[in-house]
Amino acid sequence: MFPTLPPQPLFRTIAARIAIIFLVLRLAAAGIGQALQLDPVSSLAPSPIGVLWTWGAVVLALRIDLARRGELLLLANLGYSFRRVAAFAVLECLLLDAVIHAAV
Repeated sequence: MFPTLPPQPLFRTIAARIAIIFLVLRLAAAGIGQALQLDPVSSLAPSPIGVLWTWGAVVLALRIDLARRGELLLLANLGYSFRRVAAFAVLECLLLDAVIHAAV
């Protein structure tokens, strides 16, 4: 029986990549939003649809990065589908969004 998460070294690198991709996309979106609006707080707290688009972009960027490095095939050979990794990415994005909203 396989555990639900990948092995620890691979899991930690995936978690770090998710956080980096999320923060880069979120800061870019906040910068663009701040450039287009006069209210800087509303750019840090985007609409729910904008949050979902950000999460989707994180999952897409993660899939491209994992495929580029060959880790997608490695995970598949170990018995882990990308769906689990994508679900973990969405949960991590939810946690990071909660931290950002608590700080703002």
